Amino acid sequence: MGNRTFSNILLIGGTSDIGLALVRELLHQDNKEPKRVHLVSRSDVSMSAAQSSLNGNANMHLTRSGKVDFREPTKISIQIGNILGSEEFDLIIISVATIPSITPNLIDLISINFVSPAVVLDLILESQLNRDCQVVLLSSALIGLRPRDNSFIYTASKLGLDFFARGLQKIAFKKNQLIIVRPGFVRTKLTKMSKSGRFPQSPDELAKMIVPRIGKTKIFFAPRFLQPLVMILNALPERIYRKLP
Repeated sequence: MGNRTFSNILLIGGTSDIGLALVRELLHQDNKEPKRVHLVSRSDVSMSAAQSSLNGNANMHLTRSGKVDFREPTKISIQIGNILGSEEFDLIIISVATIPSITPNLIDLISINFVSPAVVLDLILESQLNRDCQVVLLSSALIGLRPRDNSFIYTASKLGLDFFARGLQKIAFKKNQLIIVRPGFVRTKLTKMSKSGRFPQSPDELAKMIVPRIGKTKIFFAPRFLQPLVMILNALPERIYRKLP
């Protein structure tokens, strides 16, 4: 069974390297049918670069659907709500994240990584649930690990969102309508100043793994071996776990 094709795509986090790679991969796999791609992001400057990375596909109509600030969930509720209420999307990608070195303010970090994306998921339920709309939520493979000194703030914020999304999968979303993607270390603008993690991958490599799983599974570790690896690491005694690099 082949991959589903999508004609009206909303990327929330329109400057996300991973989100843009997903859109490029979708365009590459189905470049014959016309596509509408809507980008929602915080920065005008970065948005221009994002547009440039997608231009060149003759069948794509690109729209900048809005400039939003994910540090302000109340405004997100109004802005994203208006966008979702005005269109019928068949794919929504949520790829919003920050790290402490970029966003040191704890409230802002939690708002960007957890609260605002959670608000977006709730809005999707209100407006798109019965429209055969698929949803891709970018999470993190780190959420399954015990706290570490160098990552617990970021991981805690992503864990909150991941847990919230899993709850919605059980009580509201249709079967496999929402896929939670838990990638390992990805080389992006966000992580370029960070120490490279184990098994690094590019956004394009990640996108090639994700696209075939849309609509077919609820949770996807990328690459897949991360799931058993996380289970093994969690089984280690604390004294050994603390010594891991």
